[in-house]
Amino acid sequence: MLPILGIIGGVSYHSTIHYYKRINEAYGKAKGGHSSAPIMIDSLDFSIVERCRLAGKWQELANSVLSAALRLERVGCQAIMVASNTLHKFAPLLESRLGIPLLHIGDGIAFELNQRQKQKVLLLGTKLTMDEPFLRQRVESKFEGSILCPDPEEKLELSRIIYEELTQGMIKESSKAFYEAICSKYQELGVDGILMSCTEIGLLIPADEDRFLDSLEAHVSAGVEFLLVSE
Repeated sequence: MLPILGIIGGVSYHSTIHYYKRINEAYGKAKGGHSSAPIMIDSLDFSIVERCRLAGKWQELANSVLSAALRLERVGCQAIMVASNTLHKFAPLLESRLGIPLLHIGDGIAFELNQRQKQKVLLLGTKLTMDEPFLRQRVESKFEGSILCPDPEEKLELSRIIYEELTQGMIKESSKAFYEAICSKYQELGVDGILMSCTEIGLLIPADEDRFLDSLEAHVSAGVEFLLVSE
């Protein structure tokens, strides 16, 4: 029986579509023929996620994420992925309550950074992801280099672009220019890698250069590897 990979998506649906597409592309390439990946997606209502985030109702949001994970486990998934860097705030809760593995996005990121032999990387993402330690500490526990975050004012604008534009499918040249200016600034300060730790950033800046690491792509690789080795 083929293993089934469960994905908690909808945060936002734009990046969830990319998860589905990229996992199937990589799985199909590895398996050949008409193969497509055995996946189940539980898609959260992003408006509820946003309401909880803005109101600071973290317990309500945690319960929603946990409920989605448990639903996927009940229907037979052998592992869970949360298709959002920010929602990995609740990874410890999921790991304590699930009877199946959580494929943590931070583990995939650390693996790819080490593979590329990066030494000092800049973390870009939502303000919550940049401010709180839940992702950075997970990566640092397995990454041999160091992680920097932008200045407070820069964090506000980076996060605004994500929530007001990218999660709604809006791509603006002015926002792309702002992100690229931040990347250039920190590269001049010695950063040798840009960690795109929001699954929507790749919609704005394709990770087509070695300096960029898209967390979504790192997570996808981990998910595909799980499916292939579990067969």
